[in-house]
Amino acid sequence: MSSSQSYFIISPWGDPGGWQYIRYRFEDSNRIISSYSSLIPIYLRYSSYNPRIYIIALDTLYASKYRGVSGPPDDYSEVIEASKEYISSKFHEFTSRYDIDVEPLIFIVPGVGSYNYSGYRYMFISSLSNLYLSTFLNILANILHDISNTSNANKINIVVDLTHGLNYMTTLVYEAVKDISDILLNLDYKVILEVYNSDPVGDERVIHLLSKQEVLDRKIPVWLNASKFIRQPHAYIPVSKDLKREVSRVFHNLVSKFWESIAVLEYSIENCLPLVLLTELNESLAYSIDRLDIAAIASIIESYRIDCSTVRSIDNTIIIQSRVIEDNEDPNDIVNAIKILSIIKNIARSRMGIGFKEYYSIDDIRYIGDILSRYSKLCSHFIAREIKEISELIEASRNRIGSLDRDVLYGFLKYGSGYKVGELDKRTFTAHCGLTYDTIVFNLAKDGLRYDQNVWSSIRERIKSWNT
Repeated sequence: MSSSQSYFIISPWGDPGGWQYIRYRFEDSNRIISSYSSLIPIYLRYSSYNPRIYIIALDTLYASKYRGVSGPPDDYSEVIEASKEYISSKFHEFTSRYDIDVEPLIFIVPGVGSYNYSGYRYMFISSLSNLYLSTFLNILANILHDISNTSNANKINIVVDLTHGLNYMTTLVYEAVKDISDILLNLDYKVILEVYNSDPVGDERVIHLLSKQEVLDRKIPVWLNASKFIRQPHAYIPVSKDLKREVSRVFHNLVSKFWESIAVLEYSIENCLPLVLLTELNESLAYSIDRLDIAAIASIIESYRIDCSTVRSIDNTIIIQSRVIEDNEDPNDIVNAIKILSIIKNIARSRMGIGFKEYYSIDDIRYIGDILSRYSKLCSHFIAREIKEISELIEASRNRIGSLDRDVLYGFLKYGSGYKVGELDKRTFTAHCGLTYDTIVFNLAKDGLRYDQNVWSSIRERIKSWNT
């Protein structure tokens, strides 16, 4: 398969109104590029790759003295549009000196602060958690959308310019990009992350490459907290009951095809249960999950923030409030929920490559076990142990009874007719990667195994109860 790569330059901006015309150069070059922003020389360095530019700015720019506030906004959408227009005009002013014909995507995220201008006091009420979450959702949705339009794109290069962000913006944007890189990695993209920052003062400022690395480590999400968001997204939206119902309806429509399977899939991935995953992910479910639109989920949640943001006036005080979660709620619940969905989506696609069978071979179990080992540190050791024992038992059984064309319980092959089926135990079932003596059956003639049809429904219900 031919490959292609996509480049994204992501830059948090404060207020560009007071920026100076500075001489920039990279630390590995003597070439001077004079500009109002380090974003210009960084774009020129990567221009041959036709990179997308994402600028993240705060809604507090509505009250910027450099923008020239004409009066209080009618609603929050006016705050966003006015702030976007301001950033766009500055960007094109900065690029007009160069042969740069590119339109940036500008994301306006919630800020916090109080500003006096033109006889009004503008109060922006939000939180750093909401700034982070809005940044994460905007960048993720648009990267996924952009790469979906690139044929065979399998390598993503993310270049972050931290030069112009306010103190807390730089950290939050960087953290959001790292979380997004995890999701892209979960979706089987190769991700290269580069981070730049220039000297803060001086007539000539050096742009430093702080880091360049391929993202290899997958951060394991906090499964249980995140699954609560997937099952009850309305609980995280601090708006009216009517909008909560709409939030739930839209979100549920996206995941309704596998709503009941979330707990089973989640537990099987976290605890490395390959046969559970193969059994639960039937053909219809696997194809539904493979078609899941992660970008749409991110866009929907960000749309809720905008829809529930408010503008109100008390005398000469304009109060602008924007948030998608309350101050005491953790944005990582939503971030981890999307990470879980990205993991499940990728595993569903891998599982489809095996095919849908009545019995699964040892190689099938090993293949899924190798994939699950990405998300469970001990998985590779445990599954290797179980596969070795099963393989040896199958070989010994063939020598003893031949290729028997009927289902034989694992326990009977292991211990003989005296074996008794016991109660399904969470600790035992999980420790043996779901491949326990009293749950799976072998068919030597078909060279495969599966769960006993009489116990699968019980296994499924028990797993759901273990994961709540």
